[in-house]
Amino acid sequence: MAGPANPRPLAVAALVALACLALPSPRALADMGPVRSGAKVQKATDADWLRHPDKHKYYTESWTMAARSTDGHIVYLNFLYSNLGVFAGSTAVNVSYSRPGKSSIHHAFEHSTGEFAQDPKIGRIGIGASWIALKGRDFVVKVKEDKLKMDLQGTLWADGVKIYKGRLNLDSDSQRYVDIFYHVPRASVTGTAEIDGQKYEFNGDAYLDHMAQNALGTDYATHWWVARFFHNDYSVVFITFKTRKELGGKRIARIMVTGKDGLLLFSDSMSLSTDKRKSDPKGHEYDTRYKFKAGGKGDAVRVSGTITGGRLHDRDALLDQMNVAQQQVVKIFAGNPVVYRLEAEAEVELDFGAEKRTLSGPAFIESVVLTGDEP
Repeated sequence: MAGPANPRPLAVAALVALACLALPSPRALADMGPVRSGAKVQKATDADWLRHPDKHKYYTESWTMAARSTDGHIVYLNFLYSNLGVFAGSTAVNVSYSRPGKSSIHHAFEHSTGEFAQDPKIGRIGIGASWIALKGRDFVVKVKEDKLKMDLQGTLWADGVKIYKGRLNLDSDSQRYVDIFYHVPRASVTGTAEIDGQKYEFNGDAYLDHMAQNALGTDYATHWWVARFFHNDYSVVFITFKTRKELGGKRIARIMVTGKDGLLLFSDSMSLSTDKRKSDPKGHEYDTRYKFKAGGKGDAVRVSGTITGGRLHDRDALLDQMNVAQQQVVKIFAGNPVVYRLEAEAEVELDFGAEKRTLSGPAFIESVVLTGDEP
């Protein structure tokens, strides 16, 4: 997810150590926005896929895949590298796996930074015995952990993309940033998944993005809204987050429409309204319906639609797993992050100018609440 990297694998001891540090000093703030260089829409490069080292103490980098099988299995797989921990940092393989009609199973497998490796020649990044490879449009995922095994092979429908060079600046002196690369707009995948000793065939579709940042998620965002709709002939994926008030309080969006012949639309301009809010047992609220529209003059397609959330298959709240003392430490640095993942139904219209096509089918959405501010 997109979305902020899941902090689950970071040891509580590391978070406690962070409490001994001063909070980031105020900088000359500006509206958060892209660093403009070259063409607005650019192809993601082989170098973009690899790690982007940064010695900043809040540096975190993540590769996140979201996949759905044709029979309703949903998996979120995250490879994480982070300096958080002050002294040694950490790496991790995180998974949230949901079987049809069942709640998600979560696993986090911690590793040292020394267990991260990459091979530019074959486009492979790995943590421990697990790895993801992307070369051209060939896509392979291999996970070998104690309670999780995955073996997926796939082919991309379109090349990866980025807005300009992928960078968003958080301050006027360009010292803090977020880089976002959309390496896999959509891939058809086949293979197997084994979770807690149960093995499943996994045939479906996947999406993957990659973030590198040297700021905490709550330094720049208050909410994220993410949707993925895989139709037989097209897919629609969008990622939107709201910046903090001191960074403009605006929504930053990316939307992709992909067809079998490649990417039809990739834009940072999108209207999004969210409603049908629900409350969980802890009193937190989250949105369950997304209405969106994107595309304009000069674009190959205009897209609009409504995605309505149904069953909540995953609620992931870091603080619920900690005692009171630990919660206070985490709140200082990470707020009170809660991730809601819902199965959904999409109604989408694609307007090609001379022709309009109406699509419908299953989708999956996320609502990520980082702070208590109004969205």
